[in-house]
Amino acid sequence: MVQSPPPSAGFDSVLRRYVTQSTSAVGLIVGITGLMLFFHLARGPVESAHEWLGLLFVVIALLHVVRHRRSFAVMLRERRQQVLFAVAALGFAAFLLAPSNGPNPRHRLIDLAMEAPLARLAPVVGIVPEEAERRLTAAGIAVPNTEQSLAGIAAFNHVEPGHLLGLVLGAPPEPHPALTEE
Repeated sequence: MVQSPPPSAGFDSVLRRYVTQSTSAVGLIVGITGLMLFFHLARGPVESAHEWLGLLFVVIALLHVVRHRRSFAVMLRERRQQVLFAVAALGFAAFLLAPSNGPNPRHRLIDLAMEAPLARLAPVVGIVPEEAERRLTAAGIAVPNTEQSLAGIAAFNHVEPGHLLGLVLGAPPEPHPALTEE
């Protein structure tokens, strides 16, 4: 039976005991959540977990490099590794430099909806202005008049405009947390 040497004291000991295992565990989770996002199998919490664990993965990977710094220094002098890094950098640059289709038109549409008077927005979403006002007041939102925009109503009530848009579109009327605080 082969015994491993006793761990040294301090930071290097912690790196030796945890970094490689953490790199593989977090890398596996980031990979799985990345595939889920790529194939549109999930969003929301998976997206948040992927982003935060991705940041954790970067930290752990850097600690892994610190732990194996001598091996990495030798590896970086090898021509094959330099070529692999160059190919990876070029691939990344291709994504950064690729022409875009411009800004997402959905963002512009939402901005327009937020600035439109409630009386004009309501028919666009298939309801009468009175119904839009009823949905907002049912959730505890004060509507001074239907000629005001959702952005104006949101500012008046100290709430997020997106919350109001959800209410007008038919989201369940639940009081906004800012309105229930006393």
